[in-house]
Amino acid sequence: MKAPLNKIIISILASFALCMNANAISDALKVKISSGSTTDETVIRFLPTASTGFDGSYDAYKLFSTSPTVPAIYTRLDSVTELSINALPSFTAQNNVPLYTHIKVAGNYTLQSIELGTGFQPNIEITLEDLETGMLYSFRNGQSVTLPMTVNTVASHNRFVVHVSPPMTVTVSDATCHGSGTGSVIVSKPGNSSWNCQLKDAAGTLVNAVSGINESVQIDNLFAGSYTIYTSSSSSLPDSAAIMISEPAAAAVLSASFTTSGDTVLLSQATIQFTNTSTSAVYYSWDFGDGIGTDSVSPFHQYTSSGVFTVSLVVADSAGNSTSYSKIITVTNDLTTGIADLDQAATTQAYQYDGALQIRLRSVSAAGMTVEVYNSLGQSIAAFSAGNSTSLSESVYLPSSGTYIVRSFINNKVSSQQISFIK
Repeated sequence: MKAPLNKIIISILASFALCMNANAISDALKVKISSGSTTDETVIRFLPTASTGFDGSYDAYKLFSTSPTVPAIYTRLDSVTELSINALPSFTAQNNVPLYTHIKVAGNYTLQSIELGTGFQPNIEITLEDLETGMLYSFRNGQSVTLPMTVNTVASHNRFVVHVSPPMTVTVSDATCHGSGTGSVIVSKPGNSSWNCQLKDAAGTLVNAVSGINESVQIDNLFAGSYTIYTSSSSSLPDSAAIMISEPAAAAVLSASFTTSGDTVLLSQATIQFTNTSTSAVYYSWDFGDGIGTDSVSPFHQYTSSGVFTVSLVVADSAGNSTSYSKIITVTNDLTTGIADLDQAATTQAYQYDGALQIRLRSVSAAGMTVEVYNSLGQSIAAFSAGNSTSLSESVYLPSSGTYIVRSFINNKVSSQQISFIK
């Protein structure tokens, strides 16, 4: 189609303005075709104020060379309108622009991309598709491809398509609970249809694969971890993106427990250290079983009487959950026994001291006193004699805790006393 004179002038002025203002231009791609010293160019650009029709302020009709060897490259507005500059609306989805060539002499031709001015954003994908071979080529600034081409006419079908795609978007939803497969990912390629997606875990194992996708796909039931998304399609180069599915920290387990410096103690040694070994607790309440309590973390407590006491610890976490733990503490009297009626003012004392049983026997008038110690089976453990003395003091290191019998002999009289010994 031949353009009227006024349209030719508009085309020339538009081309001149485009070149003069190249440094202020973005989202504009010049495609150059060359073979030897013969070349031709066309421009595809995207503007927010452009339309899909002919825009007198932006578009320019194609002027074909009359040379029998110079090739032509161009886009079309419709089946009879060829453009050298084609301004299209700004894109938010993949835009596919058919690219036409008029080859007058068969041979090898090079197609090269030249981004004008500031060019496209780095994450924009520009791909040249060869419909004749089905091959895809990355076609960002300066990239080129050389292909054999045969003679055709201006009216021939387009052999190439320029695909301009916004970046793949990935939306990650983390797992809602620790250890649960409640994570998900949404992968979108706006304007791209019939594309494929694979999701692999950190070990490279295939987790999910979806094909024939129209724009976006959601993959559910994902556990926490690292994954890689791989995409492919017939109109864009393979793409990949690494993602991370996170999860809440494991819920802290609330527990109550404690240790003691002794579970069975003598009254004289009944100051006990309680060491708190609870977990995830922020509140503590102790009951020592003798009517006394505290909210200290790891308290000391002194018992003032013998007995069996149940010590309880109640703990709670910051959420108000509570649990408890109890332990029995036995407090015994120190071992003291007296022997009367053996002799006037005669006494025998047996008590525990420094891990041993201390025995003392005194009489104001008698000599030759003896003491014997037996276990609960009647087996002799120790025997002592005062000789001609009126007093006796000995230490007996007993083999273990248990019940023992202490027998005293004064003036041919015998007295027995049963005692309990704590090792």
